[in-house]
Amino acid sequence: CLFDPLNRDKPWMVVGTKCDALHRDALFHLDSLHVRLRARYGHEVPVVGTSARFGLGLSRLVRTIRQLVYPESLEIVNRTAAVPLVTKLPGVISGPFDAQLPRIGPGSILPPLPELR
Repeated sequence: CLFDPLNRDKPWMVVGTKCDALHRDALFHLDSLHVRLRARYGHEVPVVGTSARFGLGLSRLVRTIRQLVYPESLEIVNRTAAVPLVTKLPGVISGPFDAQLPRIGPGSILPPLPELR
């Protein structure tokens, strides 16, 4: 990016894909790339890892691109309203149960249970 005078002042970033391949140490390589770019160019170069398979890192990628293209704009965050915390126990929901409870055994209202073998 720095060899062309027209591109010298443009913001740039590095996007790593397939970061779900943990057996290839993708996140370790992205971290070491970030350190090497910072040492070489002297300023922070955004390095973002993504995984299209699981959809990881995509929101961070969009946020980083937005910050590079529009650095002075504020990010709008839609927040959900807080739910009030209920600290009292519920009162009586219904009246007392006056009916007869079903019995199991001889003379019961319920059908007999099948025998286990």
